[in-house]
Amino acid sequence: VNALIQRGYARHYKADSDFDFADYNSAVKVNPALYSEPNMICVFYDTRRDSPDYVIENCNKAISAKPSFSLFYYKRANAYKEKQDYEQAITDYGKAIELYQNFYSSYQNRASVYEKLGLKNLADLDRKKAKALENNIKINAQLN
Repeated sequence: VNALIQRGYARHYKADSDFDFADYNSAVKVNPALYSEPNMICVFYDTRRDSPDYVIENCNKAISAKPSFSLFYYKRANAYKEKQDYEQAITDYGKAIELYQNFYSSYQNRASVYEKLGLKNLADLDRKKAKALENNIKINAQLN
């Protein structure tokens, strides 16, 4: 089970998001109790199902345990965005980007927050970066 979670983390950093969640899902199938652990609550955050405050609380715990994992900051930023706490969302997207510059969704989501705040130039820069990263992923996928 721990191997599946660790492989999921590793796949996240390879921008292999189709498989990182498959690994997390497999780990939870083997041990359903994992779903109640803060790191898994944070990773599986779904705005249609979960309260942003509940996710923020669990992402805080996950970050305390593994502060170098960018996905925890990204998910917490999504929860702050959902709460319309845009300054905190920008801070967390920035931290996610600092820890892992190749995750284009961090740039896309931060661009949408910048847009909500009327910061069009910053939004445009993030969208441009996200598009370049997304194109690189598509090119790499075609080469493999």
